[in-house]
Amino acid sequence: MTVAGFQPIFRGDVELTARSGVSVILGGNGLGKTTLMQALIYALTGGVSEEIEEDKRLRWGHAYFRSRLNAKQLRAARVTVSFSLGKERVHVRRDLTSSQVEAFRSSTAFPTWIDNREAAERALNSVLRDFGGYANQEDFAFMVHRLMYLPESRRLLAWDTNAQTRILMLLNRDLAEEQHFRSRRDQLKKLDSRKRHYHVQLEHAKQALINILDEEDEDFDEIELPEKDSQNADALRLPELLKELAVASKRRVDAAEQMQSVARIISQLANEVDELQRAADQAEADVVASLLDTEERESNLAVYKLLENGICPCCGTRQKELQAAARHYQRAQQCVLCGSDRSETESPELSSVRSQLSEKTNALQANEEAHRILQQNFLQVRDAEDALQAQVNAIRFTQPIMMIPDTALATTTREDLQRRKDALEHDEAELAIQVKNLQAELESEYNSFLRAVAQRMTTLKGSYERYASAFLGIPCQLVPEKDPDRLLDLTAFIPEFNGAARPTADSCSEAQRFFLDIAFRMAILDLASEMSGFPSSFICETPENALDVSYVDNVAKMFQAFADRRHSVILSANVQEAGLASRMMASVPNSERKSRVVNLLEIGQLTSVQQGALPRLRQLARKVTG
Repeated sequence: MTVAGFQPIFRGDVELTARSGVSVILGGNGLGKTTLMQALIYALTGGVSEEIEEDKRLRWGHAYFRSRLNAKQLRAARVTVSFSLGKERVHVRRDLTSSQVEAFRSSTAFPTWIDNREAAERALNSVLRDFGGYANQEDFAFMVHRLMYLPESRRLLAWDTNAQTRILMLLNRDLAEEQHFRSRRDQLKKLDSRKRHYHVQLEHAKQALINILDEEDEDFDEIELPEKDSQNADALRLPELLKELAVASKRRVDAAEQMQSVARIISQLANEVDELQRAADQAEADVVASLLDTEERESNLAVYKLLENGICPCCGTRQKELQAAARHYQRAQQCVLCGSDRSETESPELSSVRSQLSEKTNALQANEEAHRILQQNFLQVRDAEDALQAQVNAIRFTQPIMMIPDTALATTTREDLQRRKDALEHDEAELAIQVKNLQAELESEYNSFLRAVAQRMTTLKGSYERYASAFLGIPCQLVPEKDPDRLLDLTAFIPEFNGAARPTADSCSEAQRFFLDIAFRMAILDLASEMSGFPSSFICETPENALDVSYVDNVAKMFQAFADRRHSVILSANVQEAGLASRMMASVPNSERKSRVVNLLEIGQLTSVQQGALPRLRQLARKVTG
């Protein structure tokens, strides 16, 4: 997957060219640094949807900007962003009336502007898929918001297991089916929730039975509870669907077992082929050595010189083509000079090994083809099972759980209550089996993913250690930590320094957790860049707000180390003495700084306080702008 690398950013008459290296949006309080950053992110993704952010307080879209503009400004306002996905240059324009793309173009796939909204949306999806490896805009938006952009809200990634898992799976799409894994996790939560509701009602029924047994007088009025005959048409289909689901589940299990069985055979055959190949190489070497001894005795070293040094037996000159032909004849057990059949027979040992090698190689190829077919069959069977399970769950989740309050249960018949209890026990047990099976499947899938990405995680951990240690000034590494969950244990990757793992954000100081989170994001972006071959970008709002002044130089070095890998960094910063922005710009030639700094002191609406301090603010700003 290619992570976007940003270049020109536009908002109204504000333009910032963010090439490889560091760029800064510079200003004071209330001058629009955050608004400008959010305009950039809005242009990229259309805002923050429920798909990206569970916390409603952190969601925003086009309506977020409306309160800041009058009607005339709202009609004219446009945000355009240009960025790179690999070799493709992408240009997206949005207005503030809808989060939908207003217009779109890209360098090769769609070289002219598409200004029909629906067509622009389709074109953007196509480019994200073909050049970025994203399944859809939602995946791209998630990577932007949760990995590449760190807002002032300080929504951390370093201790967010679910976000980490999704990002790593999206990044390693060749090794994981992230969307399928996530949808099945959602299904697991719904199944478990349903099971717990059944359990509550079952406990009510059990208590009511106890109450009935304690009653001495059984002459009471009965109340009517819903009968199964009152189920709707969908519910009546449930038994048949359950039978189909059981068949589909068995097919999926059988398909998985067949695939695993063939995989074991392939592994065994591959090892045998390797062993036989080594044996064949050794036997061939022994034959060559024996033949060389014979040739040396019979030809007085002439043939030996030809084979080993390429020297012609007649004229004594070096002849590479003649040497190659002689070696070819020799391997074929023919005369090394004319290629005629020799009287010697091939070594019995070599002949036997070659025969076995050919047999095993053919068997390996046949089993690999069989495994490919079985894998396709498994995916089809699994999808069919998922579709049936979804139908079953949809019916179950729309049926009301029989809500039986204690007061009602105490006045119904014992037989009816026993029947209700048995039905609840059956349904709860069936859901428990589904939950258990799905948990086992998800755990196996997740552990397989972790094994598959182990080598890439080593690369990520190396990058993280460099960045985090540069910030802290002491060794810091990334370590796996099981994040206990009631339904499914996932692995979080957390910092460890001073001999202690830091399992929660609260186990670090404010500055530590903020910049260790930045180190983690940079390490992931490094890995993404290494996998794709293209640089990426990181966007961060006012990082020095969480920074102890003693760490400013360390943070500057950390950002610079990231930028030195051809990545681009976009920071917003307040105008202040000895701030991070001035340190980051110190190594940038003055001739480049104009294109790398947006100075909001010059174009923003200053408050009266800022107007009074303008000479001093401009003096400080010149340390950044040059």
